[in-house]
Amino acid sequence: MPGRANGGAERGGERGGGHDPTPPPDAFPATPIVSTIAVCVVLRGSGAATRTLLLHRTGPFLKGAWTYAAGRLEAGESAEAAARRELSEETGLTPLSFWNGDTLETFYELATPRLQIAPVFVARVHDDAVVRLNYEHDDHRWLDLEQALATVSFNQQRRVLTEVWDSFVRRTPADYLKLDP
Repeated sequence: MPGRANGGAERGGERGGGHDPTPPPDAFPATPIVSTIAVCVVLRGSGAATRTLLLHRTGPFLKGAWTYAAGRLEAGESAEAAARRELSEETGLTPLSFWNGDTLETFYELATPRLQIAPVFVARVHDDAVVRLNYEHDDHRWLDLEQALATVSFNQQRRVLTEVWDSFVRRTPADYLKLDP
């Protein structure tokens, strides 16, 4: 019998004697979903001595926010290539190892308006690596997870850092996530 899987109602039909209040899918304009940003979480040290790098933004975009390295993809660029470029441009760091972070940062861009889905990558650097900030940042900090969670500005950043810490600090990441350095 048609419609039995959804309680006997077809869209716009009757359900239990009442009208289905669910609007049709085309009743509202769709929010564009894009993936034009890549994220790079930087780690150094191991175990309890692991620290993550946070950068203090100075430019007009997110001025005053503490963030990890991230930025927009350039034309024809993959998310991995963008994450590597942003790491180099924003910090001057070269990774010892580079990983697919196996998570995504998602957020709603008010200015555009659209939903942004940013792949996360993880870079491991030498314990004494020297950070060279570019014009986008005026300060940096190497923090443990608790300090980093208290410092970043957005809930999605806290979720990403927690997931990265769980997969790359508390556990050994899966080999298939490792990319060429």
